[in-house]
Amino acid sequence: MSEILAKFQNILNQFTNDTVHELELLAQSGSSRRYFRLHTANGSYIGTEGKDLKENEAFISLARHFNYQQVSVPKLLAHTDDFRYYIQEDLGNTSLYNFLPAPGEAHTQDLFALYLKSVDLLLSVHTRGSQSIDFGHCYPTADFDALSIQWDLEYFKYYFLKLNDLSYDEYALQEELDQLRDMVAAIPRNCFMVRDFQSRNIMIRDEQPVLIDFQGGRRGPYHYDLVSLLWQARANLPHQWKDELKDRYLKGLSESVSLDEAAFNKDYWLIVLIRTMQVLGAYGLRGVVQRKQHFLSSIPFAVENLKYLLVEKSWYLPALPQIKHAFIEYINRKSN
Repeated sequence: MSEILAKFQNILNQFTNDTVHELELLAQSGSSRRYFRLHTANGSYIGTEGKDLKENEAFISLARHFNYQQVSVPKLLAHTDDFRYYIQEDLGNTSLYNFLPAPGEAHTQDLFALYLKSVDLLLSVHTRGSQSIDFGHCYPTADFDALSIQWDLEYFKYYFLKLNDLSYDEYALQEELDQLRDMVAAIPRNCFMVRDFQSRNIMIRDEQPVLIDFQGGRRGPYHYDLVSLLWQARANLPHQWKDELKDRYLKGLSESVSLDEAAFNKDYWLIVLIRTMQVLGAYGLRGVVQRKQHFLSSIPFAVENLKYLLVEKSWYLPALPQIKHAFIEYINRKSN
């Protein structure tokens, strides 16, 4: 730990005379990056160590861009020449996730107000933040293209369907996944897509949201980040809230770009489906395989989202007999 402290002290010396007197390792989430709180006599900072140097470089570049465009993200203060270590401002410990009700408790109007502000933050990312952005700095790819979508769908196949030993016709399933991939890849990609715009990645400081995790972002469709926020499994937002927040987003977006609302709404449910499938795969990997409790406890909420889609919104979606058959098998197994 003393070696890492020395690294962060050297970075700190680039912009302040403060001395680190305590190095606090923060809890990890889904990534391999390590976060530290650097305590000094005059305050605190957040230090990050990441072994994926290109991913770190993407974060640093994007953070500087968003700060310049006045999008609410942490201030990037300094970094090592090789990008392995960097320091940003400390936003505290409270995320939007911390305001979510416990299962069975009611969603409050105070929480709804924070979601309204988070939608406004997303609009700033998709409008001001997407202006003059160099997508060449995105990592591992500049676009949410067919290959990116295929990887997400394979997450669902291997870490949900196969992990749960569900039955399906392998060839027919692949045809369905390929069909979904091609349909989503055909949706126009017009903005910087954060990719994981959800409550755990939105810090709340002075009752205002700040986006903290965007290094995996790339050019993508407007819908994806909105879906990530509104359909986050653990948030379990009331459907009326989802409708109202979606309307706020569409109204705000239409003030900045030319928007075909009919086309947007047509593609919206397709994005909800593929995001839900990706999340189920991610929860399978992080929860079932890696035994991370947060992801395990979120699986039932994600399953409910998929159930709602396939039952209540099926007319918006292509026929998916293999996926539906496997999912029904899963539901029946859990209910017995």
